[in-house]
Amino acid sequence: MGPVWNTKYGRRRVKHEPPTLEEALDAAQDLTPNRQEQIAIAASLMALPIEDVKKQAAKLPMRSA
Repeated sequence: MGPVWNTKYGRRRVKHEPPTLEEALDAAQDLTPNRQEQIAIAASLMALPIEDVKKQAAKLPMRSA
């Protein structure tokens, strides 16, 4: 679980779940048509090295606009 927040209703735990590769690439495709920039954006969203994301993204089809 993620951090605990103290609210006026008591303590609340917040779950942190990074995006999947598909979710990160979908978000990046909405920002730029350039595939290399999309991979860089997806890598930063997922907090992974660009090379790892490149290898995984090569296996996925590009979404058509």
